[in-house]
Amino acid sequence: MRPSLASRSIRFEPLLTWGSLGLIWFSLWSSLWIDWQTNALYAFGWSIPFLALYFAVLRWRQRPLPEPLAEPRRCLYRILWCAILLLIPLRFLAEANAEWRLLYWVRWACCATVTAGWLLLIGGKPWIRCFLFPLLFTAISIPWPTGLETPVLQTLMQGVAAITIEALFHLGIPAIRLGNLVQLAGDTVGLSEACSGLRSIQSSLMLSLVFGELSYLSRTRRILLTFLALATALLLNAARTLFLSWLAHRGGAPLLNQWHDSAGTAEMILCLILIALFAQGLHPRTAPSAPPACAITPVRSTVPPLFPIAVCLVWLFSEGITQLWYHHHRTTRPSEPAWSINPAPKAPTHWLHFHPIEIPETTKAQLRTNDAVAYAWQTTDGLSANLTWATWPEGRSSIGGVNAHRPDVCMTAAGHHCDGETASVTISIHGRRLSFRHYLFDRETRPLHSYFSLVDLDHPIAPRLEADLTFPSRFQAALQGQRNPRQAIVEVTIGGTIDKDRATAHLEETVKTLLRTPPLNF
Repeated sequence: MRPSLASRSIRFEPLLTWGSLGLIWFSLWSSLWIDWQTNALYAFGWSIPFLALYFAVLRWRQRPLPEPLAEPRRCLYRILWCAILLLIPLRFLAEANAEWRLLYWVRWACCATVTAGWLLLIGGKPWIRCFLFPLLFTAISIPWPTGLETPVLQTLMQGVAAITIEALFHLGIPAIRLGNLVQLAGDTVGLSEACSGLRSIQSSLMLSLVFGELSYLSRTRRILLTFLALATALLLNAARTLFLSWLAHRGGAPLLNQWHDSAGTAEMILCLILIALFAQGLHPRTAPSAPPACAITPVRSTVPPLFPIAVCLVWLFSEGITQLWYHHHRTTRPSEPAWSINPAPKAPTHWLHFHPIEIPETTKAQLRTNDAVAYAWQTTDGLSANLTWATWPEGRSSIGGVNAHRPDVCMTAAGHHCDGETASVTISIHGRRLSFRHYLFDRETRPLHSYFSLVDLDHPIAPRLEADLTFPSRFQAALQGQRNPRQAIVEVTIGGTIDKDRATAHLEETVKTLLRTPPLNF
């Protein structure tokens, strides 16, 4: 007997509902994929969607009986409609602001709101409580906001360095701390972002949630497991840094580089084993009884059929209008970039000891770039300066590398104290403008001026610079259809007892000497 139209609609409705939810979550996770690839702190992010889906399937098999809302309030429908329609401008903005982490969290909040609203309409509060963990677990894959991540990162790096210095002192190895660096007698051990403890914290937090769910731990036991996992990650990270410092003392940089990756792998494996043992120890002797399984009989939900159809249409419209808009504003790439490093610079006569600086391959790998050069020099009037230039090809992969190298992160890690950021400085050469963000540092009462610029190599007249990543500039970039073009960073550091005006004058001389740009043709 052929199934009736009513039974076929009952079977088709869940497929349409969960398929539309999958579209909006896929759109979010596809945007996060590049961050998982370029940022070592969130390298585990690719596993989060699969784990969340697995936990949802496990809870679906033990879902409670549904208690749909008899008469849903209008405010619930309004919230759902707002969350669905908000996905259109968010997707439009994300194309021009691939590195905007706040936008990630807003998009995640919209996806979570739509999913939670449908769970409430289909199964009521019991289903919200049942599927709340898989829903919130997806937030682990979202990068922390920069304003939160940077202070935590610097605090952990300095804390690990301080613990290492204290332990080396008890071992009879002389060492001093310079910011995030451990200065030994012959070598310096640097603590990068991957070695700071934040990566261990992120991974251990994810593992504690996974083992807590698989072990069916209570809420109190899961919180205890999380604290144990975080403490274990910090202790293991400090032990790894101490071990690498001891190797640097015994055999220098070659021995340190030889064991660096192996020590990190051993740390992660040991952390995984210890968290699994903690979860097993916290597992209750008597397993909790599983909630009664839901009846197989079809449930009449209070979700209007228009909602999943609207989500599919919103996804198609947002993707279509975004691609059409940015393709329409796509400009022809110039054959020659707007700015480039001078391959054979001729230093002025008052520049003394002008020489290139070799950038380690490990640093290039961390920045995801193969094109990076640096120069250092001194002047006859007592200034010491250096310039760093690095480029990235077109695409969103450049965002992770560009944001990983900023003076407020790197200079602070080297032991300098940041006195603040002043107004930006703009230099014009052949009609092209190059804007720099100015930082003032001091170390042992010696002032240090650092100028940083994110250069748009394809739009020299109206570049979108890192120095102006305000809300209006981000919206303007989207309205102008500016995707991430070829990019470069130029950082100039000037030291000596000088004021900002004199440092700015030397910055202009440096840019004119070491960088080149073709004149504009009007």
